[in-house]
Amino acid sequence: MTAILGILITVVFSDQIRKAPKQNSASIGQSALPPSKDRWVVGIVLGVSLLLWITDVWHGISPAWIALAAAIIFMFPGIDIVPLNQFGQLVNLRPLLYVGGILGFGAFIAATGLGTWIAHYFISLAGLTSHGETRDMLALSLLSGFVGLMATHGGMAALMPSLARDLSAASGLGVDAIIGSIVLGYSILLLPYQVPPTVVGFHMAATPHRIATWSTLWIGAVTALVSIPCQLLWQHFIGAS
Repeated sequence: MTAILGILITVVFSDQIRKAPKQNSASIGQSALPPSKDRWVVGIVLGVSLLLWITDVWHGISPAWIALAAAIIFMFPGIDIVPLNQFGQLVNLRPLLYVGGILGFGAFIAATGLGTWIAHYFISLAGLTSHGETRDMLALSLLSGFVGLMATHGGMAALMPSLARDLSAASGLGVDAIIGSIVLGYSILLLPYQVPPTVVGFHMAATPHRIATWSTLWIGAVTALVSIPCQLLWQHFIGAS
């Protein structure tokens, strides 16, 4: 899928690569780089943070707390990697507030039971046959994609696996096949808000909203047209559907 994504972006959003004007290496100088002490501090803090993220299964500390601690260290008096008087200028809070709202919305959907109601409503509309047919597998993949539109992918990832046994009973498919269909639905990205890191990436790249939406729609369409048939063939090959 990564190769398809690269081809898709190259074809749909093609542009001419222009050579950057040559600059004298002396003109670049060392002024653009932070002082040596600051580079060491950043490297050590990020290295320790990465190590703690990798080993969170053992120590149980949430990755969010680790990231918050690293941010506090960078702003700690005497270190001042990010000076407090420049924090408002260097850090744009709008995408952070937006991502926080989207994550909170997904958690609200999952915690209140609204997501479960939405999923059961779509199950009744899907008309599952309980015979484990390929049509049921296709319907469940599309169902997961629609739930991702309603509850975002964070909410869908928390919600859909909890319904795996109900979906298995309604479709006649094995639990492994159900999980496979959920993963397919999770990969169908139609709008940027469904995946908060996508919103942050588009914002950092200063991508216009129209281009961002157009690109995710293309990604979702190609994913559905390529990945779903491949998954159906694989499930049939291994006897899971």
